[in-house]
Amino acid sequence: MALNYEKKGKIAWLTINHPEIHNALDPETLLALQDAWLDFRDDENCICAVITGAGDKAFCAGLDLGTTIPLMT
Repeated sequence: MALNYEKKGKIAWLTINHPEIHNALDPETLLALQDAWLDFRDDENCICAVITGAGDKAFCAGLDLGTTIPLMT
């Protein structure tokens, strides 16, 4: 799974889970992030979101240039 999304009490935790590529964002991860943020926005019980990256080398390297990102229209 490219993104771990869980709620603990009133806090939503989003963990980008691609430590082998410094948590770079590929299409699957971007879609999962979009879904997680929409879920957080719509949950009246959540008051805070924490976003973090798996591993101990990088939070997020940015866009994964080794993948193709489809254009959204």
